[in-house]
Amino acid sequence: MNGDNQTSNDLMYIPRNANEINLRNINLTAAQGGGTYTAAQQFTDLDNFINQDKYLSQHRGEYAERNGAVLPWQHSLDMRLLQDIFTNIGTNRNTLQLSIDIFNIGNLLNSNWGTFQVPNRSNPLTFDGYNAAGQPVFEYRYLTNPSVATDGSQTAGVKLTDTFRNNTGSLGSRWQGQVGVRYLFN
Repeated sequence: MNGDNQTSNDLMYIPRNANEINLRNINLTAAQGGGTYTAAQQFTDLDNFINQDKYLSQHRGEYAERNGAVLPWQHSLDMRLLQDIFTNIGTNRNTLQLSIDIFNIGNLLNSNWGTFQVPNRSNPLTFDGYNAAGQPVFEYRYLTNPSVATDGSQTAGVKLTDTFRNNTGSLGSRWQGQVGVRYLFN
């Protein structure tokens, strides 16, 4: 924490071990199924999260650089098939042009190809104030919290385990096709 009273723009310190970070227990509400997500459980999950991320695991014991971690490589391959059909009408030569365009053809061939990835969370830690010694305290929260539905069924919640997820809801992560017909007058 740099002391400017703005906690959303501070760079994250990447702890080497549990002694280098103060985590606070998270008490789950009754709607979340009750119980406590302890600081020890949070650090175990945070440690696993750091280990799976190439950038974070290589920079333990340091502050993350602004824009230091980058998105995974993204690629999209497009293809066009074009066929001209010529005809003579009188003394003029006219052309009928048929086309098929496939955008992101990799995703057409394999649903794991050509998908764009987005971060699950820009900062895995949430600032939660200071302890009695004036040290910052954090929480390592779930990606989606556990909850209890109105019918009494309970969902376990999803822990934040991966830096990125496939953005399958984006049009850029899906293949698309279009057919075209064009008549050229000469």
